[in-house]
Amino acid sequence: MNLYVAASGRKPKWIDVYIQDDEVDENTATATVLSPARTFREKATLVHVACHRRRLADRPERLSRHWFDLTCLAARDVGRAALSDRALLADVVRHKKVFFHAGNANYDQCLDGQLRLVPDNDQLPALQSDYDAMHAARMVGADAPSFDLLIERLRVLEADANSLG
Repeated sequence: MNLYVAASGRKPKWIDVYIQDDEVDENTATATVLSPARTFREKATLVHVACHRRRLADRPERLSRHWFDLTCLAARDVGRAALSDRALLADVVRHKKVFFHAGNANYDQCLDGQLRLVPDNDQLPALQSDYDAMHAARMVGADAPSFDLLIERLRVLEADANSLG
């Protein structure tokens, strides 16, 4: 495993093929994947930056998937563990400041108890429109929460995250 892979939270993962082609002898493969905890923190900081944009509507297409993914990860043990992993958050913030620098990013706020996961009220219609389009395209399951419930969960997650730091 190279240094970048180890430092970035990526790791090799065996993948078992459950539908095998008779012409292919192998039924397993190795892929390099990002750890779920790292994914949680990466998505949280991405959402934080999006919430600081003046207009979400500038690039809303398929953007709501990150909010949806974040709530899915937060509902699992790995998300709850990542929420309290301050070293992981600091590493993600350090990485983003180098590779995804933007004037409106405010990455340090993620470390100072000012993480934003819910956009301003005037930006919610654009996000809801995108979320509804994802539902229509079946990019999220039929049991996905309503947009209002998604936002409610994000408000709770934001408060929980900010109470830790």
